[in-house]
Amino acid sequence: MTATNGFEGDLLIRNLLELFNERNGITRRKLLSELWSDNAVFIDPEGAHQGREKIDQAVKRLFDSFLGFSLSVSGPVQSQHGIGYLPWAYSPTGKPQQISGIDVGLVEGGKLTALYTFVNPESV
Repeated sequence: MTATNGFEGDLLIRNLLELFNERNGITRRKLLSELWSDNAVFIDPEGAHQGREKIDQAVKRLFDSFLGFSLSVSGPVQSQHGIGYLPWAYSPTGKPQQISGIDVGLVEGGKLTALYTFVNPESV
């Protein structure tokens, strides 16, 4: 069986590489509007962040906690029937992987409605 990106996978990749790496707040909020539904939820080890404003705040906190880090895709992306799976790495730019995990996203109407982020406990 071959892994495929599909629309959901492509959306997860854009979310990871564009939105979660975007430090400019204006550009990031524009991407949030484009990629996420109005009442979407982002769930990570810090908690549940409901709505675009709370998601934006969570992304900004991530930047503030890990200065100079950026996200990258670290393995095959899979998607099917409105659900996508994306492995990622979070590291200082140009340095070896330090933190890794996966995102599982739910897509409806062409936008993310939920994103569940799991951090590999061995990488923290």
